[in-house]
Amino acid sequence: MKIIKILISVVVIIVVLMSLTLFILWKTVDINQYKDQLTNLIGDRIGREVNVKKVGFNFSASQGITVDLKGFSIKDDPSFSAEEFFYVEEVRLALDVVTLLTKGRIVISKIETHSPVVKIILNEQGESNVPTAGEAPKKDGGEEKVESVEKSVKLNTKSKSAHFPQLLIQSIRMTDGKIQLINKDEQMPMNITIDQILLNVDEFSLDSPFQFDLTSRLWNEKKNIFLNGQAQIDEKQLQVRLDDVQLKTELAGFSIDKMVESLPVLKQAAMESMEGHIAAKVEQMVVGKKGLLVLSGVADLDDGRMKTAMLEYPIENIDMHLEFSEADINLKELFLYIASGKVNIQGRINDYLTAQDFSGKVHIEDIDLQEIVAPYKLPISLEGKIYGQVDLQGKGFSPEAIKTSLTGEGRLDINQSKVLDHNVLKIVIQRIMEIPEFVFQSFLDTNKQIRIPFTKYDGPLNKVRIYPNLGNMTKNVIRTRGKEELTKVLYKAFDIDQSQQEVSTVSKDQLKMEFLNKYKEKMEQKDTVFDKVEAAFIIRNGKIFINSAQAGTEEFFVSTKGTLSFEQLLTLETDLYFSKQLSEDLLRAEKTQQSSVPVETPEINDAPQEVKPEEILINNIGNILDSILK
Repeated sequence: MKIIKILISVVVIIVVLMSLTLFILWKTVDINQYKDQLTNLIGDRIGREVNVKKVGFNFSASQGITVDLKGFSIKDDPSFSAEEFFYVEEVRLALDVVTLLTKGRIVISKIETHSPVVKIILNEQGESNVPTAGEAPKKDGGEEKVESVEKSVKLNTKSKSAHFPQLLIQSIRMTDGKIQLINKDEQMPMNITIDQILLNVDEFSLDSPFQFDLTSRLWNEKKNIFLNGQAQIDEKQLQVRLDDVQLKTELAGFSIDKMVESLPVLKQAAMESMEGHIAAKVEQMVVGKKGLLVLSGVADLDDGRMKTAMLEYPIENIDMHLEFSEADINLKELFLYIASGKVNIQGRINDYLTAQDFSGKVHIEDIDLQEIVAPYKLPISLEGKIYGQVDLQGKGFSPEAIKTSLTGEGRLDINQSKVLDHNVLKIVIQRIMEIPEFVFQSFLDTNKQIRIPFTKYDGPLNKVRIYPNLGNMTKNVIRTRGKEELTKVLYKAFDIDQSQQEVSTVSKDQLKMEFLNKYKEKMEQKDTVFDKVEAAFIIRNGKIFINSAQAGTEEFFVSTKGTLSFEQLLTLETDLYFSKQLSEDLLRAEKTQQSSVPVETPEINDAPQEVKPEEILINNIGNILDSILK
């Protein structure tokens, strides 16, 4: 019993002596005199300037040794900014002295940090300040080696650090953290702030994996990002490995104004609201001195919804699944329902951090035409279902890169297409029935079909206006005809030579009545129903080139070609063709015993001169037709 009492007494004496020693050190030693040595040591290790405003040292029997750092900062790489890459207002560290003395292990019971700020910058060349932050000077000049994802990455988990004794941190807690992401590229400016970061880590170690849990806020009034997983640090290789990291967020609370302020390029999308559940899993990620080394994971968006001012109705039921690695992003499928129809998108981005080569396919099915055109306030109402496919390729995602590198081709078909409350056939025929028969001769193409040109349009898409241009077209046709053929037509039209006049056995009114009776049913229809509407186009040099676009019925079809720039500038050429049968019937209905056309006679000089009828017609045909059409 005496031996036990002696042993207990010895232990008590040792504890008392240790406590007195630590108390004396606490009262007599000013730890701030070692502040410069500490910051220089850390600065040399990471290759940056390190500063600490104040270091505090405390000791108590209940908490052990506690060290307080106030105003700890790491300067940024001068080539990026003169500000701080990292700053933390306060760090408190509590050390378990008994474990250190009895077992030779450094056990920190807790580390608490308040208001840390990290600023990550991308310059105009796409280089980041992150790889240089934490990069130690190379001693052997060797390259960092990383195995592929398939072989996994084996960090140095068994060997002890060459710089630290065995270390265990029982608890790490960070509150009110902030990460700022800045892109200085003028084509794709970005300034994203993730704040209110709360991080909890249990059983942190430099020798084995540990669990972490993180919550934060992005473009929201409350926290909306939730992250957890497993991490591991290789201090020797200066690498951090993450495994089985789960990320979840909700889009419903995102502030569109804050989002556009952070990413100005989104302003063009005119978004009004968005919803959806995002879930991502990082199977493995390794970050080292040279940045992102290994990455493997998947991401899903479910029940997405977006409202944009560009469309009358929201885009709904958005579902997406993609896979990503350290080099590529593979969009396996993106389904969305828009204007009562469905769009399916598949694509891939190769080398998304540098080259950014991308390709994709867009499949369109059963899109409601009326809902698509509703925001443009057209003077007519349209119906139809849009189907089509578009293939795209490009390099880079800045507006300038998209404009210069995006190429593609596509085709669109509109089924069950209608022009509501407008009978196009009736409108056109009523406009042209008063045009003399000889004018129709000018409109006949090589297939003996009447072709009516429309004025070329060149201007903003939202102000498009097209209308018939019969006068100029007829004038040009007449000028190009041979003199002999033109003279015959003119003499016949103006009854100059009665011997060449074909006497019609049927009156003009009777012929017109026969024509109108034949097409009565078609002309009394309320709507114009097209048998087909189709368009083929290609994309290059920042423009959509419409090579062929046609809308047709049994009696006529409209043919269009043109270009549409990414700046919404439209150039359009349109022609209307009548069928052969309708062309023949119109020409027959226009034949008369005598034609009378008002002609403006030129001034007569004192000297007598010959006035050629073809010149009179050429000079006045535009005015004649314009007055008829008006």
